[in-house]
Amino acid sequence: MEALGDLQAAVEAIHEHTHAPLAICAQSVLGGLSLVLQGHADIRLPTGSKRPLSLFLITIAESGARKSAVDGHALKSIYDFEKQLQEQYDRDHLQYVNQRALWDLDRKQILKESQSKKKRVEAENDLHALGDEPEAPLVPMLVCPEPTFEGYCKLTAVGQPSMGLYSAEGGSFIGRYGMSADHRLRTAAGLSSLWDGDPIKRVRVTDGTTILPGRRLSLHLMAQPEV
Repeated sequence: MEALGDLQAAVEAIHEHTHAPLAICAQSVLGGLSLVLQGHADIRLPTGSKRPLSLFLITIAESGARKSAVDGHALKSIYDFEKQLQEQYDRDHLQYVNQRALWDLDRKQILKESQSKKKRVEAENDLHALGDEPEAPLVPMLVCPEPTFEGYCKLTAVGQPSMGLYSAEGGSFIGRYGMSADHRLRTAAGLSSLWDGDPIKRVRVTDGTTILPGRRLSLHLMAQPEV
């Protein structure tokens, strides 16, 4: 506990409120802090290489150990901020839809007029002046409890670059598609690559090529021993 420094008070407060074991409280606080910090800084190892501040944590606890209650307290500020992002997203998304509709109309009109050879150069200038399509607001999810790795990759392409995979019912992630016998190795390799700070690189027939640098993921799964 002494090694937690200023975090010790937060851990003890959650422990007193929930009566959960101190170890569970400490894990949840460290997991939440990891999500808060990982998008702002990296750590330089003694070897000189840089790595994300992301933590991958597993907590094993019996049923009734107050796992959900602990996470509710430790991650409250994160969930509050996520709610603020959702409210901002709802406002920004309506504006984006309207801007995109007008942009599409303008582009179609320019392309229609470009069918005349005399106006082709003028159309090229108009397309340049029109600029890139409006950017959609980022999906406001910070905590994702049970994604497949493929699902996470698609989400982070349109969502927050810094996220947490947290679940007080870790069996819901461990027992699902991404951790089945056929996909376990792929999921583990993908998570390991993220923990190293590597960019996400995907080549798919349906989605084409995707390169996503700078993505950060923290993980904290709580599960019962039998899981």
